[in-house]
Amino acid sequence: MVRRLTGAGAGILVAAALLAGPRPAAWAATAQQWQLTGPGGAGPAATVALDTAGKLTLSVRRGSTQVLQSSAVGIRTSAADLSTGLTFRTRTDAVIHEEYATASGRRRQHTADANQTTLSFTKGRQSGTVAVTGEASEFAVPASAAAVLLPYETGRNDYENVHVHTTVGKAAALEYGYPSLFHVADTWLLVTESDLNGTYGGTRLTLNGSTHRFRVTLPDSRETNPGSLATPWRTLVVGDLATVTESDFVTDLAAPSKVADPSWIRPGRAAWSWWSDGSSAGSLRRLRALEVLGRGRPEDRPHPVRATGPAEVVRPGARDQRAERADGGLPRVDDPARDRAHVATGTDDGRGTGRREDPQQARPHRVPAHPLHDAAVHP
Repeated sequence: MVRRLTGAGAGILVAAALLAGPRPAAWAATAQQWQLTGPGGAGPAATVALDTAGKLTLSVRRGSTQVLQSSAVGIRTSAADLSTGLTFRTRTDAVIHEEYATASGRRRQHTADANQTTLSFTKGRQSGTVAVTGEASEFAVPASAAAVLLPYETGRNDYENVHVHTTVGKAAALEYGYPSLFHVADTWLLVTESDLNGTYGGTRLTLNGSTHRFRVTLPDSRETNPGSLATPWRTLVVGDLATVTESDFVTDLAAPSKVADPSWIRPGRAAWSWWSDGSSAGSLRRLRALEVLGRGRPEDRPHPVRATGPAEVVRPGARDQRAERADGGLPRVDDPARDRAHVATGTDDGRGTGRREDPQQARPHRVPAHPLHDAAVHP
């Protein structure tokens, strides 16, 4: 079982391998710690510590700022609790230099330089398939830190929610999704995951209202895999705001693309029909109707949403110009059933023949802005 942790800003990779193996009858842990830095010793420093009870912790500093306080690292399995009683086994180090290209993003050409340390620990003896039943891992961000968090408990358990701006100490005790962003004194910290490949569930963070610590929470009651089991990279991007916003660290840690020839992938604008028809994702026929709409005249194609002020949001049409009247050229979204019928019957095939009144050219529908936004912009 491999537990993977990373910190960026100076490129630090930590892999904690938690292994089942023999342990002496008269067992006692020796307190140890390992301090890890990026190439040249610059940037943040991560400290991994093992106490006398065999418990692992991780902490991170940047200069004089304690960005992450001592935080538990470990998992619980159906065979053993690998968050305690661990014995240090081996350490291996490697210097990483990689260059790769992506089809889109802030930049297309990427260079990754990092120091990688793998620490191995053992406990007990076990063979066969092991199921992970929970994680003891957590992130102890100082309670005074400013936080931008995404509540996960929407009633649907998804990422479609409004971020809250608060502090760790004042945040509600809820489950939060990734990424989570924190401002600790002069340092920014972004916590997220990377390299999720389907062999281990994507997690979320549950804030304990008493300790103000974020615990890593599994999406299901247990995780199993017939082969080796490894968590995604738990990634901490640490630095000033420019470092965090410009970082490619999450991409650096992801496995290379399995698409041999990606030349056919051409990133561009995309739209789907949730806004006008929330249940359309379950109907191929209705999704194809949206595709037909996208092939019509430019002014009939789906458009992004644009904020026009603190109280309203409109979805602009292709012919909308600031010089025109406020209502001119804006599409109508208040009658999705009419729009669907208009497309499904083929009365607007883009050729301009046999057309009825085009609902896309009717008056705009005003959508109330979210109360938490001065000017709402929804993708």
